[in-house]
Amino acid sequence: MKSVFLFGLVFFLALLVGPAHALEPFVPYDKFNTIFLDPDKWIGSESNSGVSILENSRENDLGHLHFRSRIYSGTASDSGYAAGGTRLVFAEGDKVTAIKAKVQVFYVEAKGCATNPQYARAAVRLGGYFFNTGTPTPGNGVNDVLASVSVQRRSDSTDKPQVLKVVATIVICGNANCTVTSPVSSVDLGTTSIWSTVSVSIQWDKDNHQFIFTLDGHPKTYIPYNLSDTSPPGLQNSNSKRIEAQGLLPNCTGEPRPVAFIDAFLDDVYVNQGAAP
Repeated sequence: MKSVFLFGLVFFLALLVGPAHALEPFVPYDKFNTIFLDPDKWIGSESNSGVSILENSRENDLGHLHFRSRIYSGTASDSGYAAGGTRLVFAEGDKVTAIKAKVQVFYVEAKGCATNPQYARAAVRLGGYFFNTGTPTPGNGVNDVLASVSVQRRSDSTDKPQVLKVVATIVICGNANCTVTSPVSSVDLGTTSIWSTVSVSIQWDKDNHQFIFTLDGHPKTYIPYNLSDTSPPGLQNSNSKRIEAQGLLPNCTGEPRPVAFIDAFLDDVYVNQGAAP
């Protein structure tokens, strides 16, 4: 009789609380096992905000996505920074709330400027614009929240040359193309190294107002935010969610000119079930 009473009490409490929220599972999106990149899954895009791009490529290479990007800094001043690179944008990015992929970096270079304190960075990134904290303007990134996980090397790193950091970052965009941002959070998830393959992921848990990041062999990292997240991003239709090779460079009038270069494979892309192709 006692067990029947306890069962009834648990069932009653469950009705009061309601069903537990479960995040969508990850499902395969692209394993890059075709000859060419799939136009039904991806939109190719370049990013350039004041840098000189001499090498930018993305292609299927022996069953992997091969990213290669080399950029040089702007030379008009010794203040501020610029960014650029190559990316693949998810064809239906508004459905994507989670991205997972394997990353293998073969070579990376990030050289800064002696007369500009900004660091240089070369990275492979997964992420994009997830929501707007106010009332969005289509095509305008002001107040968009950009979240990403990066496998990267910075010019100010004191690590051994072969060491790469894996970093989770959340920022709020301050201008139309999101070249000006305000930090929300940045967390070092761990390290990997040149030639090593590592799996990383980002997942938006909207119901609990947080992002969840993972790195092979490490516990999940939960980063909460105290922001309004009910509006879609203003940049949703152009480059909402993507995978990319991206460089960030300080503007510099001196020599040698700052450079960011990365050569990497990216494979086994997964997304949340609702964004399955």
